[in-house]
Amino acid sequence: MRGIAAMSWALAAALAPAPVPAQSPAQSPAMFPAMSPAAVGFAGAAAAAASRAAPSARGVAPTPAAPAPLDINSAPAARLATLPGVGPAEAARIVAHRPYLSKAELVTRQVVPEGVFLGIKDRIVAVQKSGNPQAAAAARRASAP
Repeated sequence: MRGIAAMSWALAAALAPAPVPAQSPAQSPAMFPAMSPAAVGFAGAAAAAASRAAPSARGVAPTPAAPAPLDINSAPAARLATLPGVGPAEAARIVAHRPYLSKAELVTRQVVPEGVFLGIKDRIVAVQKSGNPQAAAAARRASAP
């Protein structure tokens, strides 16, 4: 029985992970001579400064700004046709059904399919001309077939 216990201890010791040093390279320069505290401190300061630098200073191109939203009440059909999923026919329908009180009216009035609207909703706005929007809506409903 004593032999089995000794074999169990030997097996456990063989399978145990190797001990990890408790000190980092900066704390133990004798163990890691190339990384003395002075060298680590300087390199660490330089790396930290580089990470705080502007993207162009780090060699990374800045993210281009998103284009300004397109007003569906005033944009020409040629400009509307540049939206994803909107071709010349859809752009002509958008222009023909103006004015819009909200961009969601593109779907509720069945001007464009919902899938196309979901693709362009973050790129469009429906800016109202100065005046009474309720009167404009009433006039639009009166002229609708």
